[in-house]
Amino acid sequence: MVESTVEEMTIAKFISKLFYYQTAVKFFHLKVNGSGSYATHTALNDLYESLSDICDSLTETSQTENILELTHEKVCSCDVSKDTIMELCAFVNSNRYVFVESFQQNMVDTLVETIALTKYKLKFLS
Repeated sequence: MVESTVEEMTIAKFISKLFYYQTAVKFFHLKVNGSGSYATHTALNDLYESLSDICDSLTETSQTENILELTHEKVCSCDVSKDTIMELCAFVNSNRYVFVESFQQNMVDTLVETIALTKYKLKFLS
């Protein structure tokens, strides 16, 4: 029998991954062109700014006792697309449990709402 190793999600890992997605969204935002690009460009910029604010707030409110060790994997602009937004959505929904404080869950709710609005804008307004 082969044992699978599932890496435990932590607050630091969650926030680090959000920083990764923030960079990925910015890269996607910067490479959009063609028909409907202005709507896509502004929708992605809104998501980027929201991610920036939420990453900052989640990090600061999680560091009340100790400084978190944050990292993030390399992002290549050639690898980002609309699928990146779907991956971000799935990641947040699957791992939001790491935050036990209701005010932090509220921040995550705001992020989920922003992702949903971005998905709508990319599908119907671009």
